[in-house]
Amino acid sequence: MDHKSSLENFLLKGIRVGIFLILFTPLFIGRFGISFSEFPKAVYFRSLTEFISISYLILLIQGGRQYLPRVKGRLIFFAVLAFMGVLALGTLLSINPIWSFWGTISRSLGLVTYLHFFAFFLVLVSTVKTKEDWLLLLQWAVFISGISSFAGILQKLNVASFYGVSLPDRISGTLANPTFFGSYLVLNIFLGLFLLSLKDRTKGIRIALASVTGLNIVTLFLSGHRAGWAGAAVGFLVLGFVWFLRYFHQSKTVRRIFIFAVVSLGILTSLLFLNRERLSSSRNYLIRRVVSVFNVESALAGRLFIWEAIAKGWKEKPILGWGLETSAYPFDKYRDVGATKSIASYSANMIFDRPHNKILEVASDVGAVGVVSYLFLFSATFYLIFKHRGRWGPVPSLVLSSLFVAYFVQNLGTFDTISSYLIFFLLLGFVNSSFAEVEEEVFKKKKKGSKTEAKFSALLKELAIKSIAVLLILLPVVTFYVFNLRLSQINLEITQTQDLEQKDFSAALASYKEISQQDAVVTDIRWHITERLLLLMGVDKLKGFRTEIAQILTGLTPDLEKDLAKPIPGYLRRHLLLSRAYEIIYIVDGSQEALDRMEETATRMREFNETYPDTYWYLGKAQIYRGNYEEGEALFEKVLNLGLGKTVEERVRNYSNLVGTYIHAGNKTKAGENLEKIVDEIYSFMKKTPLENLTADRLEWLKVQQPLVDTAAQFHLRELKDPETAIEIYKKAIFIYPLYKEVFQEKIDTIKEGL
Repeated sequence: MDHKSSLENFLLKGIRVGIFLILFTPLFIGRFGISFSEFPKAVYFRSLTEFISISYLILLIQGGRQYLPRVKGRLIFFAVLAFMGVLALGTLLSINPIWSFWGTISRSLGLVTYLHFFAFFLVLVSTVKTKEDWLLLLQWAVFISGISSFAGILQKLNVASFYGVSLPDRISGTLANPTFFGSYLVLNIFLGLFLLSLKDRTKGIRIALASVTGLNIVTLFLSGHRAGWAGAAVGFLVLGFVWFLRYFHQSKTVRRIFIFAVVSLGILTSLLFLNRERLSSSRNYLIRRVVSVFNVESALAGRLFIWEAIAKGWKEKPILGWGLETSAYPFDKYRDVGATKSIASYSANMIFDRPHNKILEVASDVGAVGVVSYLFLFSATFYLIFKHRGRWGPVPSLVLSSLFVAYFVQNLGTFDTISSYLIFFLLLGFVNSSFAEVEEEVFKKKKKGSKTEAKFSALLKELAIKSIAVLLILLPVVTFYVFNLRLSQINLEITQTQDLEQKDFSAALASYKEISQQDAVVTDIRWHITERLLLLMGVDKLKGFRTEIAQILTGLTPDLEKDLAKPIPGYLRRHLLLSRAYEIIYIVDGSQEALDRMEETATRMREFNETYPDTYWYLGKAQIYRGNYEEGEALFEKVLNLGLGKTVEERVRNYSNLVGTYIHAGNKTKAGENLEKIVDEIYSFMKKTPLENLTADRLEWLKVQQPLVDTAAQFHLRELKDPETAIEIYKKAIFIYPLYKEVFQEKIDTIKEGL
């Protein structure tokens, strides 16, 4: 058709506007209940993708084959299709297919979102045809990243937070997490350089691109994202090295610039390395983080622990993996807390759902087949860029190749998010459409047969296309309601309920109860409410509502048990939440059934993995609540024997847990004994470690323990009527906290006056 109908023009304009608006996804953020960042972005991205998909399908109905993507010679198209096919197969054969299909609210991936990315890619390559249209989209992607970087600068200046989770040390722009922000910036930095390498950009556009790219480099550093730093560094090294080889014999200036850059980088690296010990104690967090790169063992301690567990899990299911979005399950199954020195890795209550290595993540989720399909994406991209580098010019092609190198390298230490995937699939569409026209010529062949046969075949194909398109229109409509609109509504209700806690807590509890009874395609809602209620149980001013909270938890536990009846990511952490819920019900109602179920839940944890410390805490709690103190304390001691007794932090944590258990069991004497052990642990540690030798983290931890030390003394004084022990505790407190000597001495004097 030479003249498109008015409907076709309208639909095409709608698709172009939708694609343009989708580029703003990284800026979409807000209080949506469970997730401030990824869920809002996912809802925004999926909703607009559904809009352009429906418009595209109507185009197919209207114009038949005219708007189908050209696939002959389109290597990347088949690479993306193969990757999606493997993800779909991995979901079908998953240990938990429903979970793999829908994913979680907090990460908002899962097969349904991957299919949205495929739809986005498909519409891109089918409707964006010209070079200028593609470059306009890429330019806007870079400019939008500049807005996020500007938000990061405002965070650094403490002007606005944008829900940043690590202020003020690291910035996160509009992505809430510095790691997500850094990964997104790496792609846009090299994308900006690619556009700058094109000679046909106007002066104004080049100035704007250079400014945004420079800003992105600054904010990448301020994000403190080490994997992003590594990816960008390798990308720049590849870019510089190949550029140097190309122009080495042509220009003395190039040689001088390259030699100067190498020497300068070598000097800077040497200075940082030689002064790493002194700089590691700097008050500036980013300097400490830069220097930590030179301490590989320390920097990778937590990661290696995770990677080892994931690798063990992959060996059990090497071909097609455990299922999409399930890597947390084999991690729970195979991790051994005694095999690491990383304190952050000790607790089974840690939140984990990604191995922070894309290759291992894909291997765990969809096995070796998935890894091959993932690597095929990059292989196809590099093949087309290098084979047809003359299409855009050698320098732009080199920069674009460096982009994919940087992206691949950074993903060896992190994982993808909605925002990084958006840029990745945008670039795949660009390479597929812009570098593959030459390939297409190889596959063109003259068709033989009569005109009647050709017309009949074309008619059948067009009829099939229209029929399939009509059926497919229903999918985005259903997905929009079930997975976007409905979940958004529930999340907003949770947000409103959390705000209501401060005004009318009784009404807030009624709202939580109502929300927990609603059906949703993902089970995160019930777990989130459970976790929230358990947190509220620890608030002193809410003690009068503990019966109501216990009743809601009682109503939630059957559904939670149902979830845990099958493999589910976060298996151990969810068992811990359920164990805690049963403990609360027992403490409030005295329900022996709840106590039995708490012990059963902890036993399931031990059978699943014997190295989880929290398992033995809850088994020990059950014994202590039954009056079997010796057996209970032996189980608590088991936690320290697992390898957690090496640090004062973990020993104090263990005894603090015992204190709370004995208080709920009604044994104040035992609670007092363990409070005294806590003080002795801190006192002994400080006798061996001078205050000036403590790291910043240890100083902060010590500060947090001060109220606990004071509580120990007051507990002996008031509850146990033991002023002598209280005085001894305060004397130790003076040694531990010399800055508060006068305060503690005054308390000692007051106690002595009362004797």
